[in-house]
Amino acid sequence: MEANRSENLLDLLKWGRKRLEVAGIDDADIDCRRLYSYISGKRESMLFMYYRDLVSENTREKYKELIEIRASGVPLQHITGSQNFMGLDFKVNEHVLIPRRDTEVVVEEALRLLDSMEEAEPKALDLCCGSGAIGVSIAALSEKGCRVDLADISRKALEVTADNVRENGVEDKCRIVESDLFQAFDEAEPFDMVISNPPYIKSDVIEGLQTEVRDHEPRLALDGGADGLDIYRRLVPEAMRYLKTGGWLIVEIGSDQGESVPDLFERAGFTSVSVGRDLADLDRYVEGRKIV
Repeated sequence: MEANRSENLLDLLKWGRKRLEVAGIDDADIDCRRLYSYISGKRESMLFMYYRDLVSENTREKYKELIEIRASGVPLQHITGSQNFMGLDFKVNEHVLIPRRDTEVVVEEALRLLDSMEEAEPKALDLCCGSGAIGVSIAALSEKGCRVDLADISRKALEVTADNVRENGVEDKCRIVESDLFQAFDEAEPFDMVISNPPYIKSDVIEGLQTEVRDHEPRLALDGGADGLDIYRRLVPEAMRYLKTGGWLIVEIGSDQGESVPDLFERAGFTSVSVGRDLADLDRYVEGRKIV
C-alpha cells in the first residue's frame, strides 16, 4: 500500500506501521509514531490530536523516506540521533552502542553504592564508556557529586562521549581519556569504583544477532571473543590495582555469564561478590569489593 496525497495522519501512521511490520521490525507501532514525532516536532503522546489532519506532501515524503530507512534495519536511534537513558538524552551513532534499558539497573546499583560512601566526592571510572551513558548518568545523578573518568579505546566513540558530557552539563565533573582499559591510568591515583559495560558477546553468536545490532553497532563493542570473557579476563584482575581499599568493581554481563564472571572476581581476590538481575529477571551485572 502506498501513502497517497489525500491521507490524514492516522492513515499515514497505519501505512508506516504496516511497512515496518512487513519488514520484520519489532515495535513497529512505536517506531512509526516516533519517526513522525521526530520529523514533525509534535510530541508522540499528543499525535492522536492530529489524526484527522491532512499531512503536507513534504512531510509525507520525508516520513516515507525515514520509514524505508528503518525498514532496511537501521536502528531508530541512529535515524533520530539520540536515545533516552536514566531520564537523560544521549547522542548515538554507528561508533557507539545504543544505551539500553537493561543497563539502567547497573547504573542504579552503582549510584546506590557511591552515594553510601563516606567520601564527599567519590571518584569513579567508566571503562569501555562508548556513548558515555553510564559515566555521564553517574556524574549527573549522584547525590555525592561524584567525579567520573570516562575511558574507551575508540577515539570515534570518545567524540560521542564528549558531546554527551557537554550536552548533559557535567563537564566540571568528567574527564575523558583514550585508553585500552587501564593503560592510561596511574595506580597511585585509585578509584572508589570502576564500572564497565564491556564487549561480552561470543564471537560466533554475533552473526545471529538482529540486523540492527549486527550490521549497525560497532563490532569492537560487541565481540567478547570465543567464550565472551576475553575482556573480563583482563579487566577484573587489573581492576584490583586501580581501586582503593573498600572500592567496588561493577561489570555488566550477558545473561549466560552469571557463574563464569563471578568466578573471575573471586579468583582476583574480590569479596562480597554478587550477581544482580534486570527487569526481565535475567543476570545482568556482577559486583565485588576490594578489601585489601
